[in-house]
Amino acid sequence: MKQVVKQMKQLGLVALLIGIASQFYINFYITNFHFSFAAILFPVIIYLYDEINPLYLGVASSLSFFLLRLVAGQQMVDLFPEMTFYLLYGGIFFLAKKAQKPQNLEELFLLVLFSDFFGNVWEVYLRIGSKFFTENLFVLRGLLLAALIRAGIAMIIIISHKHYRMFLIREEHEERYKKLLWFTARLKTEVYWMEKNMDHIEKVMSRTYQLFTNISEEKERENWENQALDICKNIHEIKKEYDVVVRGVESVLENQMVDPGIHFHELIQILKESMEVQIQEAKKNITLHFRYQEDFYTKQHYYLMSVLRNLITNAMEAIPKKGDILVTHYKTESDHCFMVQDNGAGIAEEDRPHIFDPGFSSKIDYQTGEVNRGLGLSLVNNIVVDCLKGRIKVKSKEKQGSCFEVFIPVGQLEGEENENISVG
Repeated sequence: MKQVVKQMKQLGLVALLIGIASQFYINFYITNFHFSFAAILFPVIIYLYDEINPLYLGVASSLSFFLLRLVAGQQMVDLFPEMTFYLLYGGIFFLAKKAQKPQNLEELFLLVLFSDFFGNVWEVYLRIGSKFFTENLFVLRGLLLAALIRAGIAMIIIISHKHYRMFLIREEHEERYKKLLWFTARLKTEVYWMEKNMDHIEKVMSRTYQLFTNISEEKERENWENQALDICKNIHEIKKEYDVVVRGVESVLENQMVDPGIHFHELIQILKESMEVQIQEAKKNITLHFRYQEDFYTKQHYYLMSVLRNLITNAMEAIPKKGDILVTHYKTESDHCFMVQDNGAGIAEEDRPHIFDPGFSSKIDYQTGEVNRGLGLSLVNNIVVDCLKGRIKVKSKEKQGSCFEVFIPVGQLEGEENENISVG
């Protein structure tokens, strides 16, 4: 309910802005027909606030325009044709969004141009009828020129905003890169100790096996006690050193995790870019699709990134050569829900109850011994259940694909401390 109220407030605010922008216009020579700044602001807002339904925005904008122009003293009957402009504009963008268009700035420019031109043509038709178009092509040329100018200005604003955000992100990434270098340098020290202890473990294992052999063959009976004591001492030393390593890693992570967090759309962008590189390296023709209901701010981005990355990796490995992976997000009152779907090999029915077991894999290359499907699922389950207090489900059919559904409580991802942080 809170989310619905929040969305309604956001929709009302941007509709009011469009309504105010509609008060700034230049006159066309047709009576009561104007070219307003609102037609520039409308596509910019749709681009910046992807979670807003364009159809709802069209309806809200037409009402906002109507009320403000009415207060300004215009006749009610003169306002209805221009109201249809915003309704058509929003409707065209809504249909385009349903069809997963536009995919790039060029397609967005053409969509804005078409919406503006078609909306104006319809408005002129309502005002003067069709005969004027056939009798005087100046009107159509004027509408097309206005659509080109307004679409061009809208794109300049969008591109400028995009470059500005890229500049800010670049600065933030540089700062994070410096922290990452320091973080990696400190971890290297701890990794050195872990490698050193691995050598100790191998020696202890060798001594343990030797003691087992002596006991089995009843050899050197008088040394059994000393050998066992020596093994215990060595294990205790290894434990102490690993305790130091663990405390060192925890200290490094504690300092590193003092992180402001990120918005979900930023996480998706990072994930998309890194996974597409991984797909290229695997030499597969796989298309990644991302859809999310709304943006949100989270400080659990490390866990969330790990979960989604592992699920996408498994989906990628389940697709032999060519296919699609769809990552979808939606939100209920209690949970953030994430779905990772693929049209790959699927999981055998007898394997499904075991896919989250440590070490289990339903796809192994017996020639190389490489484990593919299943890698990371145990880790994913642990993070979702233990760290994020969520749950995970899987649906799969052999030779048709799989769908992993992850449900994480809203409070776990957003948290009370994030309520006052605005979503960009």
